[in-house]
Amino acid sequence: MSSTSPKSAPKKSKGIHPSKDKLHSLHLDRHGWTGKRLAATFEWDFPAKLLPTRRDEVSERWSDRMDLALVDAIRASYAQPGPGAPTEAMLHAQRETHDAYGQYLAHNIAANAIQVSCGRGCSRCCHHFVTSVHALEVLSVYENLRAQDNLEALMQACQKRVEDFDAWVEFCEETYPERTPSEREDLALEHYYDERLPCPFLEDDGACGVYPDRPMTCRMYLASSPPEYCEAENVTDERADVFTIPADESIAVRLERLDRSADYWGHSPDLYRSLVKLHEWRRRWTPGA
Repeated sequence: MSSTSPKSAPKKSKGIHPSKDKLHSLHLDRHGWTGKRLAATFEWDFPAKLLPTRRDEVSERWSDRMDLALVDAIRASYAQPGPGAPTEAMLHAQRETHDAYGQYLAHNIAANAIQVSCGRGCSRCCHHFVTSVHALEVLSVYENLRAQDNLEALMQACQKRVEDFDAWVEFCEETYPERTPSEREDLALEHYYDERLPCPFLEDDGACGVYPDRPMTCRMYLASSPPEYCEAENVTDERADVFTIPADESIAVRLERLDRSADYWGHSPDLYRSLVKLHEWRRRWTPGA
């Protein structure tokens, strides 16, 4: 039972799902990689405006680079001696994946002639309940946090965010019985965002405290409109231009395989929840490590 007080908020009207809204040479021959990405098993359906990515040669090359790095990460995770801290090979592969995704992002932003308005200290998106996070990303963030003196306080803050979000899920189940489970989850995320709870890793100057290890879901969330249109009360304004640029669906399929190979603590796709679970596992089974 959550210790968080029951939630209350005005019922949100049903509008158009944002994802349906109208939208204005690497040589890879490393042994063990087939040279082909996995077949995509779905199409993206984000609760945010989805910017179409280019299927040009440059995008495909960076997607191949991401896929190759993820194959290395899977291989490294299988070679890990046992549960615990990720090996350097795993962390290196994670960095390679994020670096390739950064190049993929940069190319697609330039190819679509987008002027991104995001920058250091512009932290409104850092008030979301962070979802769609992968197991090795959680391990990478946790290794970053373990080096800090306030690890326990950060884990307590993560637990508070989990309890708060779960209270909104309960509120939405009671308030929107006519909606589907996925719609109610989207609404819970919206209500959480309205509450303006900052990420526990957000520093006083608005910078990200785990920036080098931030998950892909944080990297893909962008805006071209002024920062005031990222405020909860303005995101539905027609002048707001907030969007996501996800990796190719084939990369997400590979990431799911990596999740299965890297997870040993009961990974959850919610960042804060998974970090708390990992911390509890490590504290119980590898104290002092």
